Amino acid sequence: MNVLQVSSGVFASVKTAFVPRPLEYGPGGRVDSGDGKPFDVEARDFLELATKL
Repeated sequence: MNVLQVSSGVFASVKTAFVPRPLEYGPGGRVDSGDGKPFDVEARDFLELATKL
């Protein structure tokens, strides 16, 4: 996600969410923690995200 994608969501009143996907890059791959990025909602998994929304 880049700054343009995040800012365009603000203008369209769209909220952003982060759900970590530890196996996105395969076993032993890097894990994106979402730290320092401007998300409206963060959740451990999609069930928790559904509850928060």
